[in-house]
Amino acid sequence: MKYRFSTSFKVRYAEVDQQQVVFFGHYYTFFDEALMEYMEAMDYSYRRLLEEGVDWMYAESQEQYQGSARWGDTLEAHC
Repeated sequence: MKYRFSTSFKVRYAEVDQQQVVFFGHYYTFFDEALMEYMEAMDYSYRRLLEEGVDWMYAESQEQYQGSARWGDTLEAHC
């Protein structure tokens, strides 16, 4: 599948447990960050969306597990 946008994130120490594996909940933070960068790449911001009286929420999300992400790894998020 070809994506319109992708960005990368380097896993920070604060995002891992004592085994240096990313805590599951942080993946959704990565998704939010990717969405904000995608909007900025389209010259649109979430702040502008809110100023226009629009907001959204996630009704569903999907993640495909491919292995553990660890401290220092670089992850790719696609939109």
